[in-house]
Amino acid sequence: MEQLVLFGPSDNFSVQFGPRVTVLAGLAEAERHHMLTTLVEAMAGRVPNASVIFVDQAGRRVYADRMGATYADTGIAAPSLGELLGTDPTVISQLVTLRREDLGIGEQRSTAAIEADLVTAHAAREDLAAEEAEATTYVVQVDAMRAELEQLDQEIALAPDAADRWDWTVRRNQLDELRAELAALEQPDDGATDADARLLAAVEELRDAGETWAEASTIATELGQELGPLPPVSDADLARVASTPDELPADFDDRVAAVEATSEIAAACAASLAAATAPAADPEDGIVYQLAQLDQEPLWKAHVQAVAAQTAYEAELASREDETDPEMESEIEAAHHEVVRCQREVDRRFRAGILGPSLLAVGALLAGQSISVLVGIPVLAAAAGLGVWLLAIPRKNLAAAERDEEVALGRADAGSWLGLHLRRIDDVMQPTDRKGLNAAVDRRASTRLDWEELSGGTSLEAAAERKEAVQAYAALTDPRTRAARERVAAEAMDAARREERDARRQLAEGLDGYGLSSDGAADLDPSQIRAVLEQRTAAGRFARKALTLQESRARAASAGTTLDHLLCQLGFDDGDLAGRLERAILSVEAARRRRHAAAETRTRADLEAEIAALGEEVTRHRRLSWDLTPDPTEAPADPAELRDRRRALTEELAALRGPDLVDVQRRAGLADERIRTLETELTSLSDGPTALRRRVADRIARTAWIGDSEEALPLIIDDALVDVEPSELFKLLDLVVRLSSRTQIVLLTSDATIAKWARREAAHGIITLLETDGAVVR
Repeated sequence: MEQLVLFGPSDNFSVQFGPRVTVLAGLAEAERHHMLTTLVEAMAGRVPNASVIFVDQAGRRVYADRMGATYADTGIAAPSLGELLGTDPTVISQLVTLRREDLGIGEQRSTAAIEADLVTAHAAREDLAAEEAEATTYVVQVDAMRAELEQLDQEIALAPDAADRWDWTVRRNQLDELRAELAALEQPDDGATDADARLLAAVEELRDAGETWAEASTIATELGQELGPLPPVSDADLARVASTPDELPADFDDRVAAVEATSEIAAACAASLAAATAPAADPEDGIVYQLAQLDQEPLWKAHVQAVAAQTAYEAELASREDETDPEMESEIEAAHHEVVRCQREVDRRFRAGILGPSLLAVGALLAGQSISVLVGIPVLAAAAGLGVWLLAIPRKNLAAAERDEEVALGRADAGSWLGLHLRRIDDVMQPTDRKGLNAAVDRRASTRLDWEELSGGTSLEAAAERKEAVQAYAALTDPRTRAARERVAAEAMDAARREERDARRQLAEGLDGYGLSSDGAADLDPSQIRAVLEQRTAAGRFARKALTLQESRARAASAGTTLDHLLCQLGFDDGDLAGRLERAILSVEAARRRRHAAAETRTRADLEAEIAALGEEVTRHRRLSWDLTPDPTEAPADPAELRDRRRALTEELAALRGPDLVDVQRRAGLADERIRTLETELTSLSDGPTALRRRVADRIARTAWIGDSEEALPLIIDDALVDVEPSELFKLLDLVVRLSSRTQIVLLTSDATIAKWARREAAHGIITLLETDGAVVR
């Protein structure tokens, strides 16, 4: 739509629409209702003082009002909106309008309510289907009556010529009979046989030639109608195509199944090879990634030992009374664990701390004496730094850990960590019974330290939870395992491809008879080969029918020449060949009747006089154009009866007032759209804003094509977005702007937010904003 104009008594009111998005802002509910009603009724041609200017698919401006439509540039009549859309405002409104209820905005409906509406919509669609079938039957009936009316008009127009030809045909047949009767009276002096004798003698020859000509002509006519015009193909090519087998090879389906099976296996092998060569997916877990990089066998061996030591330690403690606070004991255990770790670090670095700095110091002295003091001083400083790092720092960390342990033990009133554990059993056991606990404690500390050194401080519990994931990721990233998998997958892939090539080669074998060589079929899919073979077999059947048609036409021409020569000898030399043959057959029957008739015939003089008069009349009324069509076999209908039938048929057509099939089809399309909308609403109850945007996009994308030139309707959004959240509203408005490149959008709104958005976006040239006095933008 380009413009709506309402003509008033003193002034005119017009609304100019933009080519993409037009926003009519500040409209109250009553104003929107009247605007929408006016638009729809103007499009239906029901407003006497309104006109609509729209642009068709070809870019031509069309001026349309209640009287019709014309092209604005030329003034030539154009299809009106009433012809394109119908005149039912309800149908047009449903075609072009989008309301809140169409999108399911507002109060959330229950599943039961939507399902009830869906049942009603399906029932309405069934009613429309029945109405559409009835309308289609009516249209077919009307078309048949109109075709009969055209046939009657043609017969009435040709009635005088048909009556003249029928009279001439009757007279000519009478002339043939009279001539045959005259010939029966004549006895030639030379002893030759009379005309009836010649006619009866030629019966067998006439029958053979007639049957041959009729059979060949019938076959040629039927094949010609079936095949239509034949392409210009040489006889050699036609014979070659005709030699194509009529059916596909008997085992072709088995060959195709073998190719498809091997193709599926090859595809599966290709997927396996791709999976084997693809890099392992990120486990998205730092612990899994860290532990998978370690040697798995000693890692999990240390884990098992640490878990077993922890279990044995807990079992030893469970067999004795322990009055120490569990939280305090945990703190002491952690502090003692740190002391043991620092002691291990001191022990491990002690030898290196003695040897490394000593060697560097000696080297510094030698360098200072032999090279330069400037070289010896940095080396000596490095020796001091190495000694600090290997000896002083570990001992400092050990002293700090021991102080922390002493603090923790002080809170528990215990002198040492071992004393804490021994204090529990001092009163209930002998000193010799402490060996089990001491061994459990030592083993627990030792295995725990071994585990932490291997795992980098990962807890036993976290490692146990991820053990399967760690082992699986380690297997995926292990070079030897990956290489083995790749090798197996590559070998399977090669074997599958060889089997597929063999299956394709077997499929392509033996197809030379279909004009498809093995090399040509090697690169085709089975479906393509089947399509080619079916085309070739169909072409072969067509070629064989074409050969039969050629042979039949040749036989018909040969037999027709023989029959024409024979009929000319017998005196039947005017008219088409079929009519002459029919007359000859009737003459034969008449000759036979005369031979067996006992009654006296008329005299020669009477016959000659009647033949002369009738022959002159036949010659005078003969028309050469009648030789081009077969002779009539019955008298034509009475023109008066034809006119009476035409008059009755015209009155019957005028009285018929059947349904509008186009309108019914439009309403059926709207019913289908209603069903789709309800089904979408039912399936997207829990989808949130995403479902709303999808419904809006689907509604805008559902372009209603009308007419032979595929015209597209605009979409009028009747304040359907008023209850949408602001964050979602702007996404919907941006979506409307993007989709307006294909469908013109007219947005009627009273929402100040939408008006403010339209005012801001109008500067870009896509939005056309029309505001009334009631628009308030804050």
